Amino acid sequence: MRWAALLVLVGACFNPTFHDPTCGPNGECPSGTQCVNGTCRSDTPGDDADVSDAVDALIPDAGNCTAQVDECLTGTDVLRRCDGAGMTSYDVTCNWGCKTTPTPHCAQIKPAGNGGVAANGVMPTDVDATAGLLDVTLTGGTVTIDGNTGTFVPGRGAGTGIISGIDFQSRGPISMFRFKSLTIAAGVTVRVTGSHPVALVADGTVTIHGIIDARGMNEMPGPGGYAGGTSSAQDGMGPGAGQGKAPTAGGGAGHGARGGFGGNGGGPGGVMYGDAPMTQLRGGSGGGSGYLTGGKGGGGGGAIQVVSNTSIVINTGGGINAGGQGGSSASSGEGGGGGAGGAILLEAPTLLIYGALAVNGGGGGASNTTTPGQAGMLSRVPALGANNDGGDGGAGAVAIGQDGNAAGGGGGGAVGRIRLDTRSGTAMTTGSTLSPALTDSASTCTQGLAALQ
Repeated sequence: MRWAALLVLVGACFNPTFHDPTCGPNGECPSGTQCVNGTCRSDTPGDDADVSDAVDALIPDAGNCTAQVDECLTGTDVLRRCDGAGMTSYDVTCNWGCKTTPTPHCAQIKPAGNGGVAANGVMPTDVDATAGLLDVTLTGGTVTIDGNTGTFVPGRGAGTGIISGIDFQSRGPISMFRFKSLTIAAGVTVRVTGSHPVALVADGTVTIHGIIDARGMNEMPGPGGYAGGTSSAQDGMGPGAGQGKAPTAGGGAGHGARGGFGGNGGGPGGVMYGDAPMTQLRGGSGGGSGYLTGGKGGGGGGAIQVVSNTSIVINTGGGINAGGQGGSSASSGEGGGGGAGGAILLEAPTLLIYGALAVNGGGGGASNTTTPGQAGMLSRVPALGANNDGGDGGAGAVAIGQDGNAAGGGGGGAVGRIRLDTRSGTAMTTGSTLSPALTDSASTCTQGLAALQ
């Protein structure tokens, strides 16, 4: 069976735990520790004890329970459980920490992206371990995920529920896939399609050596994005749609910033929308189309959410691309505007990013050519407008889509949004390529504390 090659038991490259966490590939460790012989140890001067020794010293020995009661052990992430009088207590290590209110319990993440309605997105219980889910490794070239039907090609048939160790559910506007753990092997491209934002959820580690591609195709958007205009001088779709304007080129779409205007007084660029915490998970808007038999607007980049109860690791050579599509060009007519970049939302106790994340806008199309504007790339290099007439897409430190450079040149699409939520509020991004980056001025790439309950 072809699927047999895709489901294997795997170990993550870096799976931090409270006791002696393993160093990252380049010796990275959580704050307050340093890498010593492959494990993260206290970096306090004169302190030779490792992390596990320090924690073990705080944990009293378990004993027989006198009542059914749980407690958080002071100074640790340990929940001591007693299921009844006379029974032996046992300890549970809480990845998100131990909370004492309203009663002692392991904290759970409250995933973002649902627009304030729990049932419209990933729910806290969705991230818990579930019988029947498997450790899944995706291998073998290209794997296509369809968020409308739940299929993996190759690997999983259509339908909701657990099939081949993968659960598929609709959570309001979001399509959710759940795994025990997920690994995308090096050299694999995972194409994500469908009309809804897609969430990949695991209790265990999510490790990405390959590429997740959430871009669309031409005027069609990525999952959860919006389409570009298709008829003469037609506006794109979405809250930041680029506009069409007779008799000129289409405007680029907005998302994390405004889109570029079509050249020589062409269609206006789309407006900025969304917020830094990514309250609602949605993709990029579509560009406006050109006049007459002009080029179609580029589709917006998709929206991808990855949630883990353990860690998310994006290794060197791996990445997630939610870029917008380039506007089409026309041999007789005006160029279409570029689509805006989409959204990437990552949530885990620990995020280790050595690879790339990009939500770049697409380049604008042009007249008198059939070469379209470039689609957003997995780098900080902007997507070029067609024939030097279309505006470049937003990328890196330049968030806005650029205006068309000449009559007939469509505007470039703007960048989208990236959000990194962790237990500490800080992701490890040393050596990574983020477009936009956390350090860019007025960046739409942000990080913060995951919401817990």
